[in-house]
Amino acid sequence: VQGTTITATTAFVPDASGGADIGTTSLEFGDVYIADDKYIQFGSDQNILVGYDEDGDDSLEYRALASTNLISTYKANAGSTNAAIWKQTFVYTGDDTGKIVWACKSTGSFVEVLKINASGGIECDSLQASSHIYLKDQKMIEFGTSGDVDIFYDETTSDSLVIQAPNDGVDLGIIFKADQAGSDAGDEWKFNFADGGVFTVGNDINSAGTYVDMLTLTPQTNAAAATMEWSGH
Repeated sequence: VQGTTITATTAFVPDASGGADIGTTSLEFGDVYIADDKYIQFGSDQNILVGYDEDGDDSLEYRALASTNLISTYKANAGSTNAAIWKQTFVYTGDDTGKIVWACKSTGSFVEVLKINASGGIECDSLQASSHIYLKDQKMIEFGTSGDVDIFYDETTSDSLVIQAPNDGVDLGIIFKADQAGSDAGDEWKFNFADGGVFTVGNDINSAGTYVDMLTLTPQTNAAAATMEWSGH
């Protein structure tokens, strides 16, 4: 078939599924024009669709089949090394519903290294910054799978850096370790803020990792009645 313009009234098809190419490695076609809300459909089951969504979001749209994650794999250097292969998954169901998950094949199989949820939250095993990290007022860093400890700047009420145990009835403990992360007995001090207000300072000199209170401060509604107790005195 040859001509300046070739018109197809229904479809332009190969002789069999996957039986013909569009262009060759030496005779490539020029620009390809796809109408609004029409898609390039990849896979024999039309697994992934790509097109311009004019009727909806006015954006380039990537779409998976119904009830299917949208998965893309990126390979640098033709994927010649595992570390050069990344996978991005838009999750539609399960514990990660609504998340974008990035995984790297550095170990020979894909390992998840970053998750972004629909609220903008980020989950990762480690976070490295080449410059400052800035947190807005009242925005916190949350530690522990169950949200055990929060750190944030309280602009609203106290104009102070706040370290808190947000769960009800839970003490707040902070441990300081010297000498290779407390390698010897006596290298560690623990501040403990008990539910109810008692503040204790303990040390592990008797047994590494076990803290004996050296100082106890007990508050009272009448400040004059508050007590401070030193062990051994």
